[in-house]
Amino acid sequence: MSRRLKRRSFLAASTGVALTLTGCLHGEGGDTEEEQGLGEQGREDSDALVNRSRDDDYQVVSSEEVTEEDEVLLRENDTEESFLDEGAALPSDADLEDQEYWPANIQNHSGIRPSKYGGEEKEEIKRESRWKIDVDGGVLSTPRVADGWLYFGSLDNHVYAYEDTSLEIEDVEPLDRHRSFGQYSELSARADVSGPSQPEEAWSFETEDKVGSTPAVDGDSIYIGSYDGRTYKLDRFTGELQWSYDAGAPVNSSPALDETTVYFGSDDGSLNAVHRDDGTEKWTFETGNQVWSSPNVYDGRVYVGSYDTNFYAVDADTGEEIWRYEADNQFCASSPATVDGVVYAGSLDGNLYAFDAEDGSVVWSYFAGDSIVSSPVVATESVYIGSLNGDLHAVDIHSGEARWRYETEDTMYSTPEVYDGNVYAASSTTVYELGVNSGELTGTHKVSGEIMSSPVKADGRLYVGTTDGYVYSF
Repeated sequence: MSRRLKRRSFLAASTGVALTLTGCLHGEGGDTEEEQGLGEQGREDSDALVNRSRDDDYQVVSSEEVTEEDEVLLRENDTEESFLDEGAALPSDADLEDQEYWPANIQNHSGIRPSKYGGEEKEEIKRESRWKIDVDGGVLSTPRVADGWLYFGSLDNHVYAYEDTSLEIEDVEPLDRHRSFGQYSELSARADVSGPSQPEEAWSFETEDKVGSTPAVDGDSIYIGSYDGRTYKLDRFTGELQWSYDAGAPVNSSPALDETTVYFGSDDGSLNAVHRDDGTEKWTFETGNQVWSSPNVYDGRVYVGSYDTNFYAVDADTGEEIWRYEADNQFCASSPATVDGVVYAGSLDGNLYAFDAEDGSVVWSYFAGDSIVSSPVVATESVYIGSLNGDLHAVDIHSGEARWRYETEDTMYSTPEVYDGNVYAASSTTVYELGVNSGELTGTHKVSGEIMSSPVKADGRLYVGTTDGYVYSF
């Protein structure tokens, strides 16, 4: 690939525009002199990102192709490898087509993605909710609720806590049980899990970059990662920093806890283990690529997937590898769930895997028909998981056979939630409510922005975050 094409690829990535350079990236043979952009003086000409004819048609073109009608958004300097901002506003996420928004490319996007709804339609959607919280960044972090409090991260670089103004802090008992990401149904059934009936912001904590990680709540603390490369322990009632750990790379993975340690992945391919009391490093385990999956801790082992196509079991005390399984594609953001000696995890190869927790042998695999970034949830003798083609699957935990499948209308990134005989799954801007055994639709809830966090149902209420900067409750 020529320098020019590499620079075009860089420009596309840095603005979130997924461009198909027909005849260049997909053509046969090497670059011709014309494709290399060699001018009369023998040097490569520069490229520019333009709004073609100011008609929301964003393209990367050579400088020679820019017309007076084009709005130039970024231009490459003729002698440097970087692009210079000409002062014009970049296109909003809503204007960019065929883009990756989560989780791979979040750092290259604005913190908020405008709603596709407008005017009275958007206002009507808002009125249907019990309440809504409006923040300055998209909410990809899954809301966590406990004892009338609500916690989440936002792409405006903040961690937020909202309290129920009818409760006093001294009346709230600390949580006495550790959480592992992925097993929502077990926690949602607990009596001490409840969110605010009338939320009011209690505190916010600012990190140095976007927060897409989901908080782990335990005792009087919360733990959460940030794209600034740090994982934070905060007092959950005041937001006071207790410690931060520098992982050296963005942390999109959500923390998992045991009695002494917090575990999380980072974009440098590490699985990190940090002492809960003081934030010092216990050990790091290196995989071959980014770890967006959130770990699961079970019976002295930590289970996690990596973008290097491997799924790992690691000793929780020593950080030594116990076993690994190599799939045909990456383990992206799907976080494992472990129940009765079996570990469940989804892969971009389209398979939901059931591994023997002891030796890593495959008990069964189920092909979902498309890539999986959703995390599995185990309840009622079934594993519930979504796939990118928009389907929600209920799979028998014993046989690996499909019990039922429900087709939504759009991509499904988020993890389902099981609560009181129903399963809740989000696709695009809709949360679907289905019977756990039948898969029949029993209700829907529409929100104003796309849902890339996961719905949470607790104390009879539904909580969900959106990319246009809201947390809704129904």
